[in-house]
Amino acid sequence: MCGIFGVISKTRLDDVKLQQCLKRIERRGPDGSGLRVVQHEDWFIHFGHRRLSILDLEGGHQPLFDDSTSAMVSFNGEIYNYRDLRRRLPSVAWKTQSDTEVALHHWLKNGNSGLNDFDGFFGLALWRSDQGKVVLARDRFGIKPLYCQKLPDGGLAFASELGPLLELGQAPLKLSPRGLEEYLFFDGNPGASIVEGIFQMEPGQALIWKSGRLQTEKYHQWETQNLKSFAPSERDAGDALWHELKKAVRTAFVSDVPVGLLLSGGVDSTLVTLAAAEEFGSGLPAFSIGFEEKSFDESGFAAEVAKIAKVDLSVEMLTPQMMLSGLDESLDMMDAPLADPSFLPTLTLCRLARTKVKVVAGGDGGDELFWGYPTYWAHNTSERLRRVPGAIALGEAIARRTKIKPGYQSFGWKMKRLFGRWDDEPLVRHLRWMSGTDLPDLEELRGKTLHLRVKNDYARELKLAFDRGFAPPWLDLQFYLPASVLAKVDRASMACGLEVRPPLLSNDFALWGLRLPDQMKLRGKTGKWIFREALKNKVPNAILQRPKHGFAIPVFEWLAGPLRPRIEAILRDSPIWDLQLLDREVARRMWEELLTGSRDLQKTFWAVIVLDRWLRRQKFD
Repeated sequence: MCGIFGVISKTRLDDVKLQQCLKRIERRGPDGSGLRVVQHEDWFIHFGHRRLSILDLEGGHQPLFDDSTSAMVSFNGEIYNYRDLRRRLPSVAWKTQSDTEVALHHWLKNGNSGLNDFDGFFGLALWRSDQGKVVLARDRFGIKPLYCQKLPDGGLAFASELGPLLELGQAPLKLSPRGLEEYLFFDGNPGASIVEGIFQMEPGQALIWKSGRLQTEKYHQWETQNLKSFAPSERDAGDALWHELKKAVRTAFVSDVPVGLLLSGGVDSTLVTLAAAEEFGSGLPAFSIGFEEKSFDESGFAAEVAKIAKVDLSVEMLTPQMMLSGLDESLDMMDAPLADPSFLPTLTLCRLARTKVKVVAGGDGGDELFWGYPTYWAHNTSERLRRVPGAIALGEAIARRTKIKPGYQSFGWKMKRLFGRWDDEPLVRHLRWMSGTDLPDLEELRGKTLHLRVKNDYARELKLAFDRGFAPPWLDLQFYLPASVLAKVDRASMACGLEVRPPLLSNDFALWGLRLPDQMKLRGKTGKWIFREALKNKVPNAILQRPKHGFAIPVFEWLAGPLRPRIEAILRDSPIWDLQLLDREVARRMWEELLTGSRDLQKTFWAVIVLDRWLRRQKFD
């Protein structure tokens, strides 16, 4: 787990400038720094690296240059199965014990198709001198980010974060209208970035640069024909899951330093914790946080699981004062705006874990793979309501009259989400349900026709999801998981120099989950049915039967209370209005509607706070 940066250009860049760019990702890799420059014809290939040492502590320095092949790699991530891949390359004269060297030689032998053999997560850059090409690649789920920028001379710059590319200064700093709208709608950016001319690679994508030309290819696709359902018997379902999960945990715990656990007390982290304890014994370090606001607090459940698993649990209780007092410092840890409020507790949790370990395992991916979000059963409810004359109109009327009240996902909040974000097309409806700022609100705020056209811009993703059966989980795998959930964890953990591994997204376990039949994931209102089946004799019913609970903070209460002066100050003066990004008068009216509880605009104004803070640190044209 590290940070990478590179530039391909016709000019040999100054080392001082390159080190300044690397400095922007120092927190991702506090254990070391490396820089290597090679020349090919009239091009200079600059590879930089910041290291968080997890494997081969003494020998795994990067960028790694192989003298025998004149090939080079700069790698961010972990390849769990690197030892198995190494055994497939008996003729290599190995110089290290690292997964980085394995990644380079496996690619040299197998090409881009060999990237599909990597089990783990990564953003990496590879240079092959005999073919004069650079290949960039991102893992199949988008666990690790990789930003790219085409340069005026036909070259290319890339980095694990936006910061090095902004520091490089190869193009005027302009805000992307499409990127801004993506940010407000998705809470983050699934494809573009908020900066014009900088884009993110897609999950499972390789980008090939050669002699000033770029092409992209998908080295990994979730092909429908390869996902034929299989069904363990209901009696054996729990045992089958444990068998697969423990394999995934064994795979994901490969490390030369101790590995801990993130334990929220939810079903996903409980499964991973119990599996790890069964595989590696008692006493594993585990970490959790709690909230003073009881409707948001899960620490009691985490403590119960910790006793059962016999892990060494550290808990930090959070008050609004603690999080708000360090709000600006926390927001400055974001290299690009991210409108997910749970970034704050995630950052606190990662800081707590980093006091004892460098690596932790978490439960990310369970909701998307095994259908844990309440929106999934809500779709079924909606389709039934459409067949009842007048039901939708009645629901919309109730939603308009119902106020949002304090507490986690209040009745008013749910009604406004369900009926206030209605769309006749289920796939677009799902994206709107999961969005931060709904499309009509976004268009009103922008005061113009949107650059973002969901049905057109994401037609390929919508079709792929539709073709695969029950589409909403597929949409979340393509949008919500990489753009919000995984982006949040990456930025929060890397701000602390901590590696977070998601065993549920390991290759074999994810494929196993995707192939399970629908009824083993969702039954009635019960999501992740097979998870609960596996846990039913291991943890109290109170943990199994409680509804889905996100890693949330009381945004409405904060906006209407301690953050109210901040929003009102932003409404008076902000780069948001100076750059004419949003309509200030519309925002003022929406703010009053939020305060009365009549509009579901919590995430919108949280996004405004994040964007305002980020813009004040930049110098946009």
